[in-house]
Amino acid sequence: MADLTSSTTHVVANSFETIQFIGGNTDRAIFYDSTGSDLFDAQARWARMTGPGFANIATGMQYVQAISSAGGNDRASLTGSDGNDVLGVWAGSRTLSGAGTQISTSNFQYVQFNGGGGFDYIDYYAADQTPSIYGRGGYGDIIDQAFETQFSGVEMMLARVRTSQQLKSDLAALDYAFQKIGRN
Repeated sequence: MADLTSSTTHVVANSFETIQFIGGNTDRAIFYDSTGSDLFDAQARWARMTGPGFANIATGMQYVQAISSAGGNDRASLTGSDGNDVLGVWAGSRTLSGAGTQISTSNFQYVQFNGGGGFDYIDYYAADQTPSIYGRGGYGDIIDQAFETQFSGVEMMLARVRTSQQLKSDLAALDYAFQKIGRN
C-alpha cells in the first residue's frame, strides 16, 4: 500500500502491482509493507518498497516514511547523499536527514546504512538495557532490542546511553571516541 500526499492531492493506493509517484519538495510518501518479506531502498529524493508481486516507487519527495508492521522478514537499505548526512537511531526507528530530505523507517528489524559522500554520522539513542555497538574504520553495527543497524561510510557516531544501561562496545580506539555528556 502507498499513501501519497501533495499540496493539492491525497491518494491511498491498495492492491496495485506497481505504483510510481513523481512528487516535489512539499510532497510526502508513506510506504507500508506486505505480509511477505519486503525490501525498502531509499536515498535523497528516491524511494522504493518491493515485495512479493509488487513495487512501489516515489521520486522527488522531500519526506518519505516506510513502516514495517504486517509481518515477514522486512529489510531496509538507506544511502546518504554526496553531502553531509545524519542517521538517527532509536531501537526500531531510524531517520536519515540530509540533502534537504528526511527518510524515516519504523519497525524494520534490519536496516543497512551507507553514508555516501560528505561527512556522515550516526546519532544513536540506546533504548535497550544492554545494547551493543561494534565499529571499525567507518563501518559497524548497532544492536538494540531486536533491531540491528549496520553502517558503512560513516565518519562519526554519537551514542547516548543512560547510566542504568550497560553498553557492550567493541570499537577501534582511533576510530570512535566516547564523551561523557551531562552531570558528573
